[in-house]
Amino acid sequence: MVVTLAVVLQPAPPAGASVEQARLVAVTSDAGGVTLSLQAPPPTLHTIVEDGQIFTVIELTGAVTDERDGALQTPVVGALVAVPSEAAVAVEVLALDTQPLLVAAPFLVQSPGVQPSSAAGSQPASYAAAQLHVISQPAAELVDITWWRSQRVARVRLRPVRVEQGSVLFHPRMIVRVRFNSVEGTAVSTSAAQVPATAANEGAFEPLLRSTLLNYDQGLAWRVPASGTPVIARTAAATAGDAPWWRITLAAPGLARLECAALAAAGIPMTGGALHRVQLYDQGRGGRRRRRG
Repeated sequence: MVVTLAVVLQPAPPAGASVEQARLVAVTSDAGGVTLSLQAPPPTLHTIVEDGQIFTVIELTGAVTDERDGALQTPVVGALVAVPSEAAVAVEVLALDTQPLLVAAPFLVQSPGVQPSSAAGSQPASYAAAQLHVISQPAAELVDITWWRSQRVARVRLRPVRVEQGSVLFHPRMIVRVRFNSVEGTAVSTSAAQVPATAANEGAFEPLLRSTLLNYDQGLAWRVPASGTPVIARTAAATAGDAPWWRITLAAPGLARLECAALAAAGIPMTGGALHRVQLYDQGRGGRRRRRG
């Protein structure tokens, strides 16, 4: 017999309550999935000048700007959800509060192939105006599913501001369901009492998992024994203009621990002052300075 246990993880703010920054919580969890609640403050709209053209920039406290290649630069909120090791995962929007936004100038679209600048703290980019009438962004979507050591994790992207066929929409409240469809013949455990004694303890990585997974406690029941082969990170100096750069590569997908000794051996200065100026880039992308117009 399979017992389904519903667990209330964290109360969501009441509908209509004002929030100072985007707040994403898991409100319920059961054998069928996890229900997420996102509440967002009103976005800020301003204009910038790029290459002599005026563009609209939308910022929302607690969200980040989507800067993937070819992406419309609107605010997004990411969710990391522990999922069963063999279950199919899907994302469904259950409820949306919607307000239209008036936008006078085109949006920015991140052009592909942009490389970091040699100037510290800045990053050049070329942009194109978005053809809003042909763009429809989903309110929520499954980005990918990967393994964080012994834990299978789904990445979900939520858009409190999005474009739908020419209209710019703001969602101050979103309710999203991350559904688990278990493989036939298997049961999805949902209770901490069902956590197997052999569940992996990830040691130094445990605080990271606890602080980032919205359903950390539930996910403990779904961990699989580790392979015993750690993910190795290799660091080497790279050339990119006048500034010092180092490339960190992984031998396999997963989480890796960067040891100070290995970073120092690659030539990275490990003094406190130098580390305060370190900036991380993902595939050559990082933050950039913007000009306001």
